[in-house]
Amino acid sequence: MKTHYEIILMLLAAGVYAGAATDSSVLLFNDSVVQDYHISFYISEWHDALIANKSNDETYMPARLTWCGPDGDSIVLDSIGVRYKGNSSYAVASEKKPFKFYFNKYRKNQLFFSLEKLNLSNGVQDPTMMREKIAYDILGKYMPAPRASFATLTVEDSLVKAFYTQVEQVDELFLKRHFGSDKGNLYKAGDQGASLAYKSVNQSAYEADYELKTNEDENDWHGFIAMLDELNNTPDADFVRIVGKCLDIDNCIRYLAFNMVNANFDSYTGSSRNFYLYDDGKTGKFKFIPWDVNLSFAAYPYQWEDDIIGVDAFKPSNLGQRPLAKRILANDSLKRVYAEHMKAMIAGPLNADSVAARAHWLKAVVDSSIRADAKKFYTYEQFETAIDSDLVFTMGLQETVIPGLTIFTAQRNDNLISQIEKILPVVHDPRQCTGGEASMPHFTCRASGKRIFVRYAVPFSDAGVIIMIYNARGKLAGSFSEGVKNRGCHTTSLGTRSLPSGYYAITLKTGKAAATQGVLLMKAD
Repeated sequence: MKTHYEIILMLLAAGVYAGAATDSSVLLFNDSVVQDYHISFYISEWHDALIANKSNDETYMPARLTWCGPDGDSIVLDSIGVRYKGNSSYAVASEKKPFKFYFNKYRKNQLFFSLEKLNLSNGVQDPTMMREKIAYDILGKYMPAPRASFATLTVEDSLVKAFYTQVEQVDELFLKRHFGSDKGNLYKAGDQGASLAYKSVNQSAYEADYELKTNEDENDWHGFIAMLDELNNTPDADFVRIVGKCLDIDNCIRYLAFNMVNANFDSYTGSSRNFYLYDDGKTGKFKFIPWDVNLSFAAYPYQWEDDIIGVDAFKPSNLGQRPLAKRILANDSLKRVYAEHMKAMIAGPLNADSVAARAHWLKAVVDSSIRADAKKFYTYEQFETAIDSDLVFTMGLQETVIPGLTIFTAQRNDNLISQIEKILPVVHDPRQCTGGEASMPHFTCRASGKRIFVRYAVPFSDAGVIIMIYNARGKLAGSFSEGVKNRGCHTTSLGTRSLPSGYYAITLKTGKAAATQGVLLMKAD
């Protein structure tokens, strides 16, 4: 039986791979495989040329790529574009530079596993070499995010396989995969940061802070500038209704919540860098796409707060310079949605036990490749230590501490739980349930238009069901009796004519048991 990789090779041989409708990129991001690349250049002074090109509009050099598959097969592309990438990761004095591959730079329509570009990160400030991979995997559960996996790279038959994290490029192919279209404008925050502040109606006022990555010929920024105007200047009372039409508020809140739980501070939350905003034509709303999360899990403390574990998720020190976060946290309803998302992340994939399990599973995948990397920035012993414990070492006269991946997650979780408990309204205490009917009911709810839809399961027969709605301040805003229901699944919808847009806690009571979920109601005009 032929492997997936052998089938891809057959497609290549048939000359139809580049234009194939099947998306084979999933094979390249197989978690259990460390991909293996070899590149060679057509000039002997390739390293000097790559350095020169990095400072000269980041020009790509032609090179020959060989991919060595896990089943002993291979693919050779004789002409791809290659350049060094990155900023601080590139600037470190080391042979192990980060790379970007551009597969159809010199051959039109040449794709590689359905990709046009691929990034190789060198992990310069991450002794675990796992932060970027784990962070992207978790982000992908909440929003469109690049995929990542691991690879080794040999340059010019040096016999040294350097270990990298390979990351999907945010480009037209990425947009089509996630949004179904690449026709919208895609903006990237500049290296000096982009606060999302509104400056003026003039496009020139923003071009140093953002880069338009699609539709460059049209170069039409009016929709982006209008969104910034509404984000910054809409009155508080109309914020959800007006801004919610041009900006995906829940996507923004998920992004901000992830940054706080994960301590991903080389992002909009901290440095105001490393994010994209895409104008999704299907919804008419801008959406965040995260980027460059290699310094997540508190690997970016610089120019941030002294106590990374204790950063206040609701009153960070730079809140006045981050209008998006400021507007969301100034709104009682949105602040509670933000708290709900953090709470769910801590209970889910960003739980310390989940992160530890993931890290140790990946360690088994990458262990031999990291051992063999003679160009790595940290020793193998430091790699092992940094997974579960803080890594302390001296660089010159300065002591440096890189937080341990799992121990930091546990400490940050504990700190945030105490912060969140002060924000979310308490509308039900399960400890008050007594008797034989204390099994908690399961239910889901969502808001759409002017109604809240609830699907619930009654765990026992002949139970009276009551649904109560509490506003963002914990005050009862509505109560609905469903009557007596038999054991099983039921659905209902609740009218919200008297309720303004905002966050609500929905409590479902069945007999003496109760459960609560949050929902964001956003009404259009």
